[in-house]
Amino acid sequence: MTAPPSSCFLFAGLTVFFLPFGPASKELSAQILPDGAPVLDFKLHGFGDDGYKIWELQGSRGLFLSEDLVEIIGMKLTLFGNGADARPGLTLESPVSTMRLSANSAGGEYGLHIRSDHFFVDGERWQWNHQEKRIRIEEGVKVTFREKLGDILR
Repeated sequence: MTAPPSSCFLFAGLTVFFLPFGPASKELSAQILPDGAPVLDFKLHGFGDDGYKIWELQGSRGLFLSEDLVEIIGMKLTLFGNGADARPGLTLESPVSTMRLSANSAGGEYGLHIRSDHFFVDGERWQWNHQEKRIRIEEGVKVTFREKLGDILR
């Protein structure tokens, strides 16, 4: 049996490892020019080398703070599994986030809600780093598992 595409690991400090964000964010600043006007109610898709969708980013408002830094209000980032039959695996939502396009990183001082088929995570003061493939949540962390943990804590 193979692991689901949203396979994640939690450990002390509550860092969540998950699927990569994808290379398309470098092209984003070329597609949406930072002219000072916000982009409203947007949806962007990222595709893997095989041509299949690997992520979908939605927001109610996006504003370029610089050519590389974007503030997103109402962020929803959905990560997909691999291949033609990929389904949504992990969803991250935050009321306010800032994304650094060149580094495929994001963060925020306000809440973050992570949802998968297997667990929910809520917290504040968070950072996501694609290179390290993790999210770090620093305050108010609450984890809810949707499956029995069995003897995992023995």
